[in-house]
Amino acid sequence: TMLRACQSLPPPSLLIMAAAASAPDIFSDDWVATLDVGREQNTWMPPRWCSSGTRVSLPLRLEFSRTGSVRCVEVGPFFDDVEFGDGSVTLSGRAPNTILNFDVLCKSGWARGDNVIDPGTRILFSHRFIGDEPSKKPGLLSVYQRRLLVRKERRLVGTVVLAKLKD
Repeated sequence: TMLRACQSLPPPSLLIMAAAASAPDIFSDDWVATLDVGREQNTWMPPRWCSSGTRVSLPLRLEFSRTGSVRCVEVGPFFDDVEFGDGSVTLSGRAPNTILNFDVLCKSGWARGDNVIDPGTRILFSHRFIGDEPSKKPGLLSVYQRRLLVRKERRLVGTVVLAKLKD
């Protein structure tokens, strides 16, 4: 059955190592993910969410681990009140087109006008790599929301630009 097939998948750390031969080396450097959170075209977020056009630009310094985890090391200026927890990371695709998917837990949430992320929200990132470098085109940010109190679905909340941290 489908359930048995899913249970036999290798853990994320093995998936990372299997893809490592043809994937970019995201593990040797610290990265800066600059989140641009706000109302996006075709989002299914509630109509009042960011209806004023408020956007939040939030840089995060991240470390990726070969064990399949990601850690937020530092949050950018003006966001001392925002706290992030660890998340998971996966690589998919083959070089030169690899997709990096990861998530981090926004423990504290934030409210900047009508741009609100609730405490305990897991923010999902998806960014394409061309060879060893992240694509210049921004990746996507999404969150899980419930519709009709039952169905859990991903909803677009912004974009992300990923760059290696310069020493």
